[in-house]
Amino acid sequence: MLNDEEIRAAWRMILGRDPESERIYETHRGHETVDALRAILFGSAEFRQKYAKNITAVDRLKLATNPTSPTASTPEQMRGMFSRIQEQWTALGDTEPYWSVLTNPRFKMDRFEENRTDFFQSGKRNLDAVRAALARCRAELPQRGVCVELGCGVGRVSVQLAGVVERVHAYDISPGNLALAQKNSDDFGVKNVQFHLMRSMDEYKKLIPFDLFFSVIVLQHNPPPVQRYILQQVVERAKPGAILYFQVPTYALRYTFDPEKYLAGPPARLEMHVLPQDEIFEVLRAGGARVLEVMEDNSTGNPEWISNTFVARKIAFQNSKAGRSRR
Repeated sequence: MLNDEEIRAAWRMILGRDPESERIYETHRGHETVDALRAILFGSAEFRQKYAKNITAVDRLKLATNPTSPTASTPEQMRGMFSRIQEQWTALGDTEPYWSVLTNPRFKMDRFEENRTDFFQSGKRNLDAVRAALARCRAELPQRGVCVELGCGVGRVSVQLAGVVERVHAYDISPGNLALAQKNSDDFGVKNVQFHLMRSMDEYKKLIPFDLFFSVIVLQHNPPPVQRYILQQVVERAKPGAILYFQVPTYALRYTFDPEKYLAGPPARLEMHVLPQDEIFEVLRAGGARVLEVMEDNSTGNPEWISNTFVARKIAFQNSKAGRSRR
């Protein structure tokens, strides 16, 4: 548990200001360590906006030796992890839906309307990044195809994807976010997006088969075993030839994960997790997908974390024990 002085010191050191309200202290006292709070602040949109231009690669990451924790867990633990994330994002969707997507004070509810245009314009930049990545890989958007967006939030990118594919199926874990996503979609005059609420782990087995998969700044909020499980289900439901575009933090200094300690500890308001590259490659290979590109990105905004954007193509349907959760 953190005290108020530790929270205030982190805000001043990382964001260069004091916390804006008592609610900040109430929200973040539950973190087990200062490192957990630092990871969230380094990953915030406010930090990226202020300091991203000054971030350079940390050379010591090349010599880092601590392995990222494996994703071994029991089915009961997996359900517990999902329930915890579900509770967190239900609360966020009910209180600060736009800020939960892009953690910048400008997107808090009391300031959102004056910044609405900037918020949704950022979704266009995400689509531009997809186009650029596919161009580098000599691939194209499936204009007559189906897109699955995982973690659609309030529809920020959904309304952009709707303009380049025939149908978008957008999934999220937060009822509040989905309600706003539907409203925003209607406000934009978008008619070809269908929103889906993820109520349990089993819902991932029901994803609509797709030609394009998109997920950015989403998987990172799930514990490693849940990330791996989600990716397995995604790859299995990709149509032959489908393109997968997704972002995941793959390494962090001092990051460890233990399912028992995680579930026994107090819940945080917003979590950040890692899934190792070797596990991602294993899941893609076992599911019959070929990696086209892996590029480092700045999605976490933290120089002590490595985040990667992956582009892959589904070659064929496969079933392999190697791609299933480690027990």
